[in-house]
Amino acid sequence: KNGSANKTTKDELLMFVAYSQYKVNPGVLAACVKSLGKKIDKRQIKNYMKIDDHTAIIKMQGIEVLSGPSDALLRVGIKSNVPNDVNKVCVAVNGEFIGYIEFDYAVKDGAKQAVDTLKLLGIKKTAVLSFESQKTADTAAISCGIAAADGDFMSIPEGIVEELPFS
Repeated sequence: KNGSANKTTKDELLMFVAYSQYKVNPGVLAACVKSLGKKIDKRQIKNYMKIDDHTAIIKMQGIEVLSGPSDALLRVGIKSNVPNDVNKVCVAVNGEFIGYIEFDYAVKDGAKQAVDTLKLLGIKKTAVLSFESQKTADTAAISCGIAAADGDFMSIPEGIVEELPFS
């Protein structure tokens, strides 16, 4: 979902989020790159500063991009009027809110049936391991009938920027 506050296009917003979130959230990076249909070139980034697990500031092409939940923008005095939620990535360019992208982390069709099949085959322990937040991992686990979930699980694998997009 694209909530643009001005004339920023969806692709521009996706590009800003992909570049600024590539070290922060690999799931967000993958979704943006897949939607854009092209890789990002991390050489475009001149400065990268990770603020926390959801927020980063970059400088590229002569502009400063801040992305993260709405409270991250508010901490530096940028209003967005977007409810604070880690599934909504807000973007400010040169100190001005330009929009947000909301990510829907729905469990794929057939996931619950696959877990049920594993149980029928005698697999007693299953778990959800996710790059996403613990809340998102817990939601996925509950929807599939899995007791254990571990969110914010891994760091970004080496080479993910160069290997995307997915085929």
